[in-house]
Amino acid sequence: MRVRVEVGGELLPGSPLYRSTGRSLELQPPISPAEERVKTLALGKLALTLSFRSQRLLGLLALCPSGRWRTGGAQPPPPPDAPGSLFFTADFGAEDFLFFDLLPRYHFHGDSCSLRIQLGEGSALTVRVGRRLLAGLSREGYLTDLWLEELRFRA
Repeated sequence: MRVRVEVGGELLPGSPLYRSTGRSLELQPPISPAEERVKTLALGKLALTLSFRSQRLLGLLALCPSGRWRTGGAQPPPPPDAPGSLFFTADFGAEDFLFFDLLPRYHFHGDSCSLRIQLGEGSALTVRVGRRLLAGLSREGYLTDLWLEELRFRA
């Protein structure tokens, strides 16, 4: 999934939350009245909420039980290279929903309480896109990883 970064752009607020009753992981999008309409980019069971106009990442929802998260060998998030906003360049056509059959991998690092959502290989740049969210990008501009930091758990 090709993306572009606006260095110094606005960071997403909010903290990631895992709800054990629904087996869902979410970072709630901050929807303002001017941003009521959104696009959804589904990567398997990972749904990304994007601004309708700019396709800027606003939030995410993953339907993946924590029992499927790999814990052995998981690493903490890398230090970010820069802060910025993340924009997707996918062509939605006239639709507001786009689906790709993808199987993200989930790696939980207990000491840092962080979750890596791995979408690809070869992360070369790490961008802080939210208060508790990092994005990994390849040299070619593809999204390879998302790291949710200080993940909270609720029943």
